[in-house]
Amino acid sequence: MIQLIPFTERDIDGLIKEIDSPQLMMQWSGRAYSYPLTKEQLERYLEMEQKKGSYIYKAVDPLSNKTVGHIALREIDHVHELGRISYVLVYKKYRGKGMAKQMFHQVLPFAFDELRLNRVSLGVFDFNKAAIACYEGLGFKREGIQRQVCKLNDSEYWNNVEMALLREEWEAKNERIKGKAI
Repeated sequence: MIQLIPFTERDIDGLIKEIDSPQLMMQWSGRAYSYPLTKEQLERYLEMEQKKGSYIYKAVDPLSNKTVGHIALREIDHVHELGRISYVLVYKKYRGKGMAKQMFHQVLPFAFDELRLNRVSLGVFDFNKAAIACYEGLGFKREGIQRQVCKLNDSEYWNNVEMALLREEWEAKNERIKGKAI
């Protein structure tokens, strides 16, 4: 099982190397950053998110001690019990091996059990069928589509699928899983 470890300035170079195209940059960050990703952009990201109380992680394989991905739990609102998962990236070499699911299996208990959030949302581009299937498998529900929210070039726009998981849905899914294991 991978481990989520706080992402620090020491991890910046590895993330920059991984984001090697304007398409991957947009897929990882939407409109937030511009390609090529720079150390300065990531330093501002870390500083800004730390001030907001966000949780920024790198995902590490404990057997190899290699970073396999990145995930953030942000936009935390303790009054309304909301949070948003953002900046999800599985490094290319580790895709198709269940790493995203493992990352979510670590961040969701933290969001629901420790932070006591009621709703966790995320956005994913509509062409990313593997990610959508992963999120639906975790219990996330599609809530709508934001059409043409990102412009990649003069003729290509991307649509965003908004998804969310409620605490009651997460708890019910986990109870079913526990029941099957008995």
